[in-house]
Formats: sequence, structure tokens, C-alpha cells
Amino acid sequence: MFPSFSYEMPTRVEFGRGSARRAGEEARRIGASRVLIITDGGVLAAGLLDRVTAGLDEVSVPWEVFSEVEPNPKDRNVHAAVDAVRAFGADCLLAAGGGSPIDCAKGVAIVAAAGGKIRDYEGRFKTTSTPLPIIA
Repeated sequence: MFPSFSYEMPTRVEFGRGSARRAGEEARRIGASRVLIITDGGVLAAGLLDRVTAGLDEVSVPWEVFSEVEPNPKDRNVHAAVDAVRAFGADCLLAAGGGSPIDCAKGVAIVAAAGGKIRDYEGRFKTTSTPLPIIA
């Protein structure tokens, strides 16, 4: 078993036992007041969010779950999640699961902050807006 550690350059990495439950502490550390959890139905059905949501509850950060991410997320997944961000008033995203929720969250972070459609940002350096923070 690996020991627990923190690594930051410039992305902060938390690794080790209890990391999922510390998501709430991380949300507080970055100043999040409302977190949208982006995941897929399998992660949700397996109960894998329980420790994450318990950690958010411990620090009184309201959260909501968006679980409509498909494998290899589509534009429609990003835009539906952006709608969820706006409806909930989220100022932080938490991607839970594999690459698909993380990829979807990256698109949501940009579109929620800068507006438009995800295809508007295809390529490099297409926005000067600061994307929403992502905990993954």
C-alpha cells in the first residue's frame, strides 16, 4: 500500500486512504459554496459517491449530482450539465469516476464560465474566461 501524500504543481493531487472523504475539505479550501458532482450512472448506482458526499456534508457545502454522462461524452452531456450548474448555482465541479466524467467536467467548466457551446472552444486558447474549478 502506498502512503498518503499531497502533490501540487500547479494541480493539487490528493492520494491515499480517505481521499474521497476529503473532497469536502478541498471544496472549502478553494472557496466553493455549491458543488455539482459530475458522474455516470454506474458510479452513482454502485454507491461510490457516498464518501464524497459525506465529506461535503461534513463541511456544510451543498451539492447536487449530475449523472447523465455517457462514455466518451457528447456535446449534449456537456450542455445538460451546464444547465444543471446554472439551475443549482454551482461554483465548483467535482468529477467522480473515470475519464468520461472528467472530460465532461472540463467542458462544463469552460462553457459554464464563458458561455456559448462547447464547439466554440475547439482548438487552443479559445477563451480568456477562468473556468469553474474542478475537483476530481
